[in-house]
Amino acid sequence: MAIRNRASLIILSVWIGLTMACSFPLFNLGPNSGGGGGVTAVPPQASPNVPSAPTTAPPTETSAPLPSDTPTTAPPTATSSPPMVSPIDKDVACRFGPGDVYSIEGSLAVGQTVPIQGRDSPGGWWYIQNPGHAGRYCWVASSATQTQGDTSIVAVVPPPVPFVDYVGVDLSPSSKDIACGTFPYTFGVNFKIEYNGPITLTFQRIKSDGHTAPAETYTFSASGTQSYLDSYRVGATGSYWFKVQVTSPNSISGQGSAKMTCH
Repeated sequence: MAIRNRASLIILSVWIGLTMACSFPLFNLGPNSGGGGGVTAVPPQASPNVPSAPTTAPPTETSAPLPSDTPTTAPPTATSSPPMVSPIDKDVACRFGPGDVYSIEGSLAVGQTVPIQGRDSPGGWWYIQNPGHAGRYCWVASSATQTQGDTSIVAVVPPPVPFVDYVGVDLSPSSKDIACGTFPYTFGVNFKIEYNGPITLTFQRIKSDGHTAPAETYTFSASGTQSYLDSYRVGATGSYWFKVQVTSPNSISGQGSAKMTCH
């Protein structure tokens, strides 16, 4: 009877041990446990890599923006065309300055239309490029012309300063042969001075024999040509000249010559 109770006790002890073994994690005796009795936990076995589901939703398809009929930048605005001028019904004189007191430098013919480059302060004349002389300018009367475009944008141009533009001197005759011993002989001198507007003119007469006349000054209220007569008396053969030197309003001169011989 005692043997049977001992066997029953052993079986009960084994059953309890198995039950406890299933209730607690397994431990390994570590080789470095520090002297018998230390235990280390057995690391869990890694699970195989299984692709995980995406953490964010895939992008949804969107429509591309359609072209807009409205431009993103404004188109350039058209600039005003330059005002133009043309004759009304007949050719128009183109003058050196804005007024009839200035010389005629050309003309704007019927059928011609040219850009307006400026105007005078009172507004009665248009400043244009001379149709007959490239690089030069002149003025046409607004009363004899018609315009196209916005003339309010035309700038005021000051009138030009008139000046002497030509001096011509002639000795007559240009050569003379006379009998020797019949000197002196007198050449006729004719000179002219042209100017393109109202001026105060100053000039001198100079001869090749060294004679210089006093300065002469005249005032003219409009453009024009002034002609003068003079003479040159010589007493021997040779070549002679007569010069007119303008000093105001600008410096310009003219000179004529003649030859004297005898037989």
